Amino acid sequence: MTAAPLIVAFIPFAASADEAVARILNALTLRGSVVTPVLCDGLFSACELYLGPGLRPVDACLLCQADAAGRLAAWKMPYRWLGRWLSPDATRKAGAWVAGLKPQDHATATAGDWRLGDWAADSAARQLHTEIAPSEATAAMIAGSHLFSAHLAASALEMLFHDVRPDAMILMEGRSALARTAAGIAQLRNIPAHVVTPTDDDVDAVCAAIMSARGSG
Repeated sequence: MTAAPLIVAFIPFAASADEAVARILNALTLRGSVVTPVLCDGLFSACELYLGPGLRPVDACLLCQADAAGRLAAWKMPYRWLGRWLSPDATRKAGAWVAGLKPQDHATATAGDWRLGDWAADSAARQLHTEIAPSEATAAMIAGSHLFSAHLAASALEMLFHDVRPDAMILMEGRSALARTAAGIAQLRNIPAHVVTPTDDDVDAVCAAIMSARGSG
């Protein structure tokens, strides 16, 4: 008997996910896939939902996790938190790696085969764009925060992929540093990744594309 396809749905911004996401996750489940949504549990210093200066409330992560958990429960979809795959020293390693970088190297920074500078650059640029006449120190701080978050995400995703060994991964968007990091790690580990957007209303076509990518991975 052929084993059921294992699909990881990486949804770090689940509090803003819509019903289109739910339809696709449930459709894949009904078609025989084992779908594991993976949510953010407040791990990151930089968040795509709060890119502007002073916009991130102190309880933002707590409220986001509660909202995300509520959405997945309403969709009757079991989920896991990304933090379960984060090793005890991952935060220290990420901080030490960022501290060892020169600001001029942020955009091209790598850690092993992780192209974190490339993956985090767009998110850092979007946040920098919200600042009024930012100083070089502010630009370096913003870039460092996104690189730190990308390093943490890469560390956890590597462990997730090793543990779960998915056949494919779903992303809800492809622009953020977290999404680009997830797609980059998946590509390195030969795991097909498929971006699902709110305009993907043809569930059959989306499911077929995901399963096709899985078959070619």
